[in-house]
Amino acid sequence: MGFIIRLETSFEWLLLSGLIFFLAQGLLLFLLVVRLKHQFAEIYPQINKKIRFYYLGVLTIDFLFFVLLAFISSQRFSSLMPIITACHSTFYYMTADYLRENYPDFYDKHISLWECL
Repeated sequence: MGFIIRLETSFEWLLLSGLIFFLAQGLLLFLLVVRLKHQFAEIYPQINKKIRFYYLGVLTIDFLFFVLLAFISSQRFSSLMPIITACHSTFYYMTADYLRENYPDFYDKHISLWECL
């Protein structure tokens, strides 16, 4: 009986830590979008869809990670972090490339996206 209680506690801890991670990522992404809106105010209406794609893509990856956390053990958590980081980087570079190719004057004139992070 003690094993079942310990397993449930571990499962609850994983769900709680996954939820905290997901909420923290959401907050960071929200702050990024607010900074982008401020830095690229002149062209933000045109890039709004691309930024939303980035935002929703990263949140989707985080949600899938959160669901995956519910089914794996805590020992495998650290081995999944490079995959999550790679997904975030992919969405970031797709957005940065879009801005660089389609709006080079604004991209060069304003701060880089890295400084927004």
